[in-house]
Amino acid sequence: MQKALTKKQITTELKALDTDWTLSTAGTSISRKYPFRNYMAGFMFVTKVSVHAEVHAHHPEVTLTYSYVKVTLTTHDLKKLTKLDIDLAKAFDLIYTLSTKNVVSVHEQY
Repeated sequence: MQKALTKKQITTELKALDTDWTLSTAGTSISRKYPFRNYMAGFMFVTKVSVHAEVHAHHPEVTLTYSYVKVTLTTHDLKKLTKLDIDLAKAFDLIYTLSTKNVVSVHEQY
């Protein structure tokens, strides 16, 4: 079972993440909005993030809109942040970078 991070550990771990991640007021979750050119690009990102989350049996809250995807991470059993939340945030950032690097919109291809 995962152990909850202390406030000091959270502060340290957040420094290693992209600056777009924000800590909730209660200090129990982190969130980030990932911008996308269109709905399908965001949808593909959600698919990749979902597969990664399933492999780790740790499921984020995900909101998909036309121009962004918002991801919120917390360890639901503890209602606190754990190292797994931080590790998934890092993985999601990498997936985002790889997903948006040199991507051409489907509409731009035709």
